Amino acid sequence: MTRSHIAVRAADESDLPDLVFLWDELRRCGALSHRLAAITDDGQIVERVRRLLNRPSGRIFLASIGGRPVGMTMVTTVPLGALSESLCVQVEYTVVAEPFRRRGVGHSLMGAAAAYAEEVGAEQVTVSVSPLSREANRFYAQLGLTPLAVRRVAPASALRRRLATIDLTSSGRDAVRRRPVGARTGMRAALRRIAVASTVAEQPNDV
Repeated sequence: MTRSHIAVRAADESDLPDLVFLWDELRRCGALSHRLAAITDDGQIVERVRRLLNRPSGRIFLASIGGRPVGMTMVTTVPLGALSESLCVQVEYTVVAEPFRRRGVGHSLMGAAAAYAEEVGAEQVTVSVSPLSREANRFYAQLGLTPLAVRRVAPASALRRRLATIDLTSSGRDAVRRRPVGARTGMRAALRRIAVASTVAEQPNDV
């Protein structure tokens, strides 16, 4: 696959040093999660990338200019949704080395992703992109990719704590709302008792 002087091909284990270099580029541009960005040991990075290379349902595409690695993207074949039978190619961790941006490298990588989607019979191509990255969102919009859904993320433990807090707060509000009703009911009962007592007191004494 080529676009002008840019060559794009599926990476293999011989490309690990180049992929680790581009991993650092991902870190520098803030495209990695905090957990992944915290991995600085080359051995751990190599192991991560090797696992990605060996996925049966994915590829890493490597772009080069004159034999020099300048960009990569990672793609995975997944269902479009939990209830969908349609496959899509999910594009993630696309990066272009800074000196080679705006030269068509990103277009070439997306072209490789589109060709891969056709190869595996996937009907759609989706991308993961930060809503805060105006440049990336503009790039994908120019290619005709439209918003599909907003993905929100939280650690499972934090989600459980948040749900517990909401449940506790809701229970407290329900108790506060119920108390006035009980108070009114008690007041009505007390007034009835007073009325009955007054009626008895006013009745004539037959003895």
